[in-house]
Amino acid sequence: MISNRDKKLKIICSLVILVAIAVMPLAGISNSSTQAAETSQFRVALINPDFLEFWEKPRPEPFYGKLPPPMDLSYLEYIPVERAKAPQQSLPSAFDWRTQGKVTPVRDQNPCGTCWAHGTLAAVESKVLVGENTEYDFSEQNLVCCTDPAWVYLLSPPDYRCNAGGFSWLAADTLTKKGARLEACQPYNTNTINTEACDDSCTSIKRITGYRLIANSPDMTNEVKNAIYYNGPVSMAYCMDGVGPPYPHMYPGNIYYWPGCILNTNHLVSIVGWDDTIAHPGGGGYGAWIVKNSWGTGFGDNGYFYLCYGSANMDDVVSYRYEDYDPNEVLYYWDEAPILGSGSGAEGDDSLWGANVFTSEQNSSLSKVEFWTTSNNAQYEIYIYLDDNPSDGLQNLATSQTGTCQEMGYYSIPLDSPVPLTNGQPFTVAVKMTTPGYNYPMPVEFEFPGLCEPPIQIGVSFAREDGEEWIDIGPLGGNFCLRAIVTSQAAAKTIYVDDDFTDDPANHKWDTIQEGIDDA
Repeated sequence: MISNRDKKLKIICSLVILVAIAVMPLAGISNSSTQAAETSQFRVALINPDFLEFWEKPRPEPFYGKLPPPMDLSYLEYIPVERAKAPQQSLPSAFDWRTQGKVTPVRDQNPCGTCWAHGTLAAVESKVLVGENTEYDFSEQNLVCCTDPAWVYLLSPPDYRCNAGGFSWLAADTLTKKGARLEACQPYNTNTINTEACDDSCTSIKRITGYRLIANSPDMTNEVKNAIYYNGPVSMAYCMDGVGPPYPHMYPGNIYYWPGCILNTNHLVSIVGWDDTIAHPGGGGYGAWIVKNSWGTGFGDNGYFYLCYGSANMDDVVSYRYEDYDPNEVLYYWDEAPILGSGSGAEGDDSLWGANVFTSEQNSSLSKVEFWTTSNNAQYEIYIYLDDNPSDGLQNLATSQTGTCQEMGYYSIPLDSPVPLTNGQPFTVAVKMTTPGYNYPMPVEFEFPGLCEPPIQIGVSFAREDGEEWIDIGPLGGNFCLRAIVTSQAAAKTIYVDDDFTDDPANHKWDTIQEGIDDA
């Protein structure tokens, strides 16, 4: 039998292994070293080999701005989303949000590789149009310039921000912190984007509260259709070949078809609909996505084209959730990066406890807990304690609740019982995360020297397994991606959510939650 002390030491050693992988120079991270970590006492999810390869080799051509993410998400293919049984509604053979006026004008990213910002904001702008019938032009410049400086590669030669690239959850994370701001306040300017400061004087309009990874494979056609039909346009990545017209895989009728593509995706765009009748070139089948590009109206059909189903290694299909930006809310977090990896405890189980300690900077109410999840069907248990050191034991439980998050992504969980806080009050957000079928349940940030260098905090992030002691992971080089929203005064606010896939877009009515928060 393993003693409590031995288990504690295993957790410490396991976290050291995690950090050793994180801080090792990229050129030194080999398949053999990561495999050794996988067979150790602490099971660490391996770094995405495509991410490592991208940085270890010369920049591939063509490159439009979409990077491989640091986490290898291929396991999601084997963990399908579990949804409540509901009558299946047949979807139309063709659907286009443009016909309902729910798509904003085509933008132009050129000559920069900023598709990761353009594709994300295109989907967010449409999401707002669908939900509120209000059109906004959000600032890609502000999004890129306001990305946390922990991502040092965006500030480094030779590429800087213009051609450094990014990925959808990096863009979404910035929007959870800063919110979406207007183009008119910080216009897109490729001449100044490399060095221009983040303009925090710009008014934040909407804040992203949800990131749902709908599909990570070109074969998940039904899942993508449902997300588009019931929630609005999505962002999507695919592999674009060629550095300019004529594009090798673009066929007459602005049909892009690349069957069997195994190259990494390199471009992020937005899907606004589909048409099942589009014939694939060479008799390869039927059906295509209607894609909004970010290369101006001179590309394709006034900026749009068709991407054939199952083509161009399509992945990273994301649907977003948002709320009105509330200046009375403050987001507390330690993960500047944010999520860079995932891991489990010493036993390699699919459950792990994580806790972050904060101190309220005002009289307020703790109204929401937010976090990234590492897999589909993640089950969470949230516990709020009015304590400041898990290592000394958590005794003062203020509230708790449980739930499930269907897709891998980012979630904002309104607390059923908001917790009053006074100025200077310490509090701990503890979450037990369980990811059935995946043994790396807890989202973590750490350091990739030269690429991402967040300031790892000591005495604020703790881990434990059931029945064991809390371990401070800060000295070992990590912080958990667990966050808190505190609200300084009473507010009633509409949160735009529609996760139940029941509303007809032709007569769309969004579910709303009115939050009443007492003055602390």
